[in-house]
Amino acid sequence: MPRRNGINWLTLDPDDAAAFKRFAALAEKLGKDAAKHAIAMHRKAGNPIYFTNARGQIVKELSDGRRFEVRVSEDGKEEIVRELGAV
Repeated sequence: MPRRNGINWLTLDPDDAAAFKRFAALAEKLGKDAAKHAIAMHRKAGNPIYFTNARGQIVKELSDGRRFEVRVSEDGKEEIVRELGAV
């Protein structure tokens, strides 16, 4: 019986290309949904999130929505380069 909000690994037939493609799409969707949920919970707790933008900059986004380009040195120290505009 397939699980509604998860992946039933037991039913995957690697020789069925169409089924494998559907399985891969479901796995990707569930992964994205889990990441979005984790980010939302992290923000709700008041923690910043970090990501790399399309320009390759490391961005620190605070829970209030302010965003900063940051550099992180090899010893782990963070330096704010500049504040970035709102999304």
